Amino acid sequence: MTARAAEVGCAEQDRSGGHSLLIRHEPVLLRLHAPVIQDGRSLGVLIAAPRRGLEPLDAGMSDWLCSVVLQMRRDSGEVLFGTGGALLPGLRYSQLVKAILFEEFGQLPTLRSVTDPSPAHDGVVIEVAATGLCRSDWHAWKGHDPDVRLPHVGGHELAGTVVSVGQEVRHPWMGRRVTVPFVCGCGTCMQCATGNHQVCERQRQPGFSHWGSFAQYVRIDHADANLVPLPESIASPAAASLGCRFGTAFRAVVRQGKVGAGDWVAVHGCGGTGLSAVMVAVASGARVVAVDVSSAALNFARDLGAAVTVDASTVDDVGAAVIDLTDGGAQVSLDCLGDPRTCEASVRSLARRGRHVQVGLLPAGEAAAALPMDRVVARELEIVGSHGIQAHEYPAILEMVEAGRLRPERLLRRTIGLPEIPAALTEMDIPVPGSPGLTIVDPAR
Repeated sequence: MTARAAEVGCAEQDRSGGHSLLIRHEPVLLRLHAPVIQDGRSLGVLIAAPRRGLEPLDAGMSDWLCSVVLQMRRDSGEVLFGTGGALLPGLRYSQLVKAILFEEFGQLPTLRSVTDPSPAHDGVVIEVAATGLCRSDWHAWKGHDPDVRLPHVGGHELAGTVVSVGQEVRHPWMGRRVTVPFVCGCGTCMQCATGNHQVCERQRQPGFSHWGSFAQYVRIDHADANLVPLPESIASPAAASLGCRFGTAFRAVVRQGKVGAGDWVAVHGCGGTGLSAVMVAVASGARVVAVDVSSAALNFARDLGAAVTVDASTVDDVGAAVIDLTDGGAQVSLDCLGDPRTCEASVRSLARRGRHVQVGLLPAGEAAAALPMDRVVARELEIVGSHGIQAHEYPAILEMVEAGRLRPERLLRRTIGLPEIPAALTEMDIPVPGSPGLTIVDPAR
């Protein structure tokens, strides 16, 4: 066999941290030992071993393979083999990584081996340490998001370590623990120039506009505008929630809601985002009315500091109930579920000159919610949207987390592995979860 005649197949990472490659047409397994990835390149020495179930290598073949040196460029996939200093181009390398792939909307996704992502010229690849599973991922899987193209890998709130960097990335991200907002701005449009990356005209969203973090690795573009360095004091599972639900709630309460100490804040829908909003509002000095149809979620909201709760399944007029409990209505009310009924109830919960913040995404076909505009005019109510959060807002969140004023880890309910994601997604077919709190995925499980 000659190096020119061989075909390099795909690779899978083994438990020792090396990578196994199969040279096709030959019973040979090549293993890359002690790989070092730096500046987007990996360099290591190949050691040969027979494939399990195949005949052992003869001595001559083994000696030849043990002398091979591999130089692999992650960005182009080019591989150079050589002996005695002579490099032979033309072989291709493709590493495989594990990911949850769905090929049909609403059909059960599967754990598959997919091609290792490569960084864009201004992007990075992150090894995922933890990623959240939330209702937005369910919407993507069900086909409710027009940006999703099949086949697809979901997942959009994550924390991990940068393992590969594009050539135009300016900041030293290599090897750093990071999170990202789920809305990644381009960094150059007018909205980004004014600090409003969350409504970027050319925004990218992992898990929606491109493959996401239900995988061992994920690609993030425009790294310098979107990566958020994480302090060692914040563990990856808690940090993952900051990318979407907790970060979204922070901006909705603090920036869009402009909540002040002593305000009444009504939170409609106590899922992951709603419970995060309860925690942020309480930390801001507000009094919170939590609204949901789940007694377990309402009890959890009370544990997080909600002053009063409303079981929406037991009252005819949620808005009137909130106005009665708050002696005139909430200064700020948030729809964190995303449903025409909760949207209307939120507006009807407001005090005069109050502010409604729409946080939850309404399903396709129901986005045009009927609102009491006569009430909006007569009481001078405000209606604002809230869409994610910008990377430059994270220092304020991280400061409150490190000070103990915000404790996102309290919201974590369970940790699962990649193989358990399909079942967890199907559980969301039931609108009211059995247990409140966040589900976090650890790809290493």
